[in-house]
Amino acid sequence: KFKAGAAAPVKFASSTGKGSKMQRMMELLDPGRRAGYVLADALVPLMFWLGLTKSRMAALETLRMGFGSLQIDTGALLVMGEHVEVQMRLVEGLRHLIRRDSLEQLCEYVTGNSFQRLRAWFNSMRSDQFGCVDITQVQSLFARMEVTTDRQTLFRLLSYIIENPHPTAAKDPREAMAIEKKKFSLHGFGSLICRCAASWVLHRVMSMLEMPDNARSKEEGFTEQDIAMRWIQLQRKIMISLMVNQRFWGRECRQVLGHLQPPQMSLEELEKLSPELWNLLFQRVRAQGLASVLPHTPEEELFPS
Repeated sequence: KFKAGAAAPVKFASSTGKGSKMQRMMELLDPGRRAGYVLADALVPLMFWLGLTKSRMAALETLRMGFGSLQIDTGALLVMGEHVEVQMRLVEGLRHLIRRDSLEQLCEYVTGNSFQRLRAWFNSMRSDQFGCVDITQVQSLFARMEVTTDRQTLFRLLSYIIENPHPTAAKDPREAMAIEKKKFSLHGFGSLICRCAASWVLHRVMSMLEMPDNARSKEEGFTEQDIAMRWIQLQRKIMISLMVNQRFWGRECRQVLGHLQPPQMSLEELEKLSPELWNLLFQRVRAQGLASVLPHTPEEELFPS
C-alpha cells in the first residue's frame, strides 16, 4: 500500500517491446549508466551458472572476441537486444552441436587452441580474395551444421550484426573493409558467435528474474524493487554455490570469486573486496561452514518496501 500522493514503484510489464530485457539487464549491471561499461568479470559468474563455461579464461576470451575489450561498452550490449529469438536459437543449436562432439562447454570449445574450431568453421566457407565471406555463406554453414534452419530470420540477424559491429572493429582497417563490403572476416565471424553467446546469457538471466511465482501472476508485472531483489538473491546464490560446491566447480571458483566485482558497489567498496579478502572468505566457508558468512538481518529489514 502507498500513501496518497506518493509515487508508486515503476512496474515492468511482462513484455515491453524489443530490446526491453537487455535494457533492464543494463540497469542492473550499470545502474543509471553511470560507468558506461560493464566489466567482463561481472558476467563470468553468470556464464558459469548457466553452463556456458567452467573456465574463467575461456569466458574472458569469449567476451574479448565478442566485444573487443574486457571493459564492455553498455551500448554494445544494448545492440544485442534486437533479433533475440534467432540469437537464442543459434546459441542453443551450437550448444547441442558441441554436446554431440565434445564434453567441453561452449566457451572452451570455441576458444580452445587459439580458436581452432572457429577457424575451421570459417575456412570451410568460400571466401573472397580478402579472406571475407558473405552472409549467404554463413547462412549455408549454419544450415549444414544444423544449428538453425530459419534462413530468413538468420539473414536479418546477420545483416543487423554487420551494420552494428562492436566499437573497436572500425579501428582495424581489415575489419573496416569487411564491414564496408557487408561481409564477415574471421574476427567478425567469431565476434558474431561470441556476442550472441553473451546475449543468450543476459536474456536467460532476465527471463529468470521475471519468472512468475506463486505470489504474483504474469500479468501483474514486476516493480524495479522486485527485480533488484531477485537480482541480489541470484548473485548471492551463485557466489554461495561457487564457495561451497568446490568439487563441482574445481579450482576455477577461486579465480571467479577473486576477480568478481559486483556492479552495484562503489569504487571504495570494491577496493575493500580485494582478491585476498575473497580468498579469506572462501577459506572461512571451508573451515566454519556457510552460516559464518550469511547475514542474520532479514531481507525485509535490509530492503524495506
